[in-house]
Amino acid sequence: ASNITSQGVNLISIYAYSIQVTWSGGTSPVGTFKLQGSNDPGDNGSGQGVSQPTNWTDISDSPEAISGTPGSILYDIVAVSYRWARLVYTAGSGSATITSAYMNPKGV
Repeated sequence: ASNITSQGVNLISIYAYSIQVTWSGGTSPVGTFKLQGSNDPGDNGSGQGVSQPTNWTDISDSPEAISGTPGSILYDIVAVSYRWARLVYTAGSGSATITSAYMNPKGV
């Protein structure tokens, strides 16, 4: 079992998004998924690109515990006011394979 943290996704001009995660078998996985957000600007100061945020905060009511069997979760976030989002998995015990993790953003 290992912890996983996705790269941040820049949400500029995004008003809603969903994230679906599915996992398979393994040996009785136990852990927690959650979303984190950041308002860091992400501009490295040169105007030549975007860097990942430094400061992340857990999004209220997003932790979802998993245990024992294959499954999936779906987050549906409306009225986004933070600039960045990412998905975090904290392993407890056992193992599983994350078979997919997709984000569907909706812009203005």
